[in-house]
Amino acid sequence: MMGTFGSLILVLVIFLSGIFIVLYRYFTRNFKFWQKLCIPYVKPTPFVGNLKECAFQKVNIGKHLQHTYEEHSDKPYVGIFSIDKPILLTRDLDLVKDFQYFIDRVISLDEKPARVAL
Repeated sequence: MMGTFGSLILVLVIFLSGIFIVLYRYFTRNFKFWQKLCIPYVKPTPFVGNLKECAFQKVNIGKHLQHTYEEHSDKPYVGIFSIDKPILLTRDLDLVKDFQYFIDRVISLDEKPARVAL
């Protein structure tokens, strides 16, 4: 009886370890993106990229990006990761002259004004 329970625990541990390894590999698959392009980047954390503080709601995204922007004031641009997606944070506006032609730029605006219940 105890041998069967021990075997089940072993199978469960192996299964969960396998799932963890697959998820880890999936969420870190792009982490060499900026390095391959020789672009300076902030070292990411598995599963959250460079947004760990935001994911745990310690700081809002605006403050976090501002901190990263100011921390790398000596560079014209720096690479970061939103979970596993590479994002280029630019400081030099001359690099973005044809902004309307950029694809996959992240801009989200709520064009409707917020309604306040009285």
